[in-house]
Amino acid sequence: MVNKKQRSSSDRPELAVQSILQEAIKELFGECCGVRADILRVRVERGTARALVRTRDAHERKLRASLALTPRNIRVRAEAPSLQALI
Repeated sequence: MVNKKQRSSSDRPELAVQSILQEAIKELFGECCGVRADILRVRVERGTARALVRTRDAHERKLRASLALTPRNIRVRAEAPSLQALI
């Protein structure tokens, strides 16, 4: 049996971003909201992180409202109707 080292959220930034998004959504809308956001990519540089998040059109307003009202310093840098527009 091999002992596997558990990874912290700093080793897995995707999980940390997902956790932050879920927390923000639950604070504003509660458990029943049903907003789903996929974390496609996370890049961490010099203490700041950037994430590429995909969500459905119907969930976008709720996600943006949650991010705007969260006490964390989260900014939306760009928004596109399709993923190809951001690449």
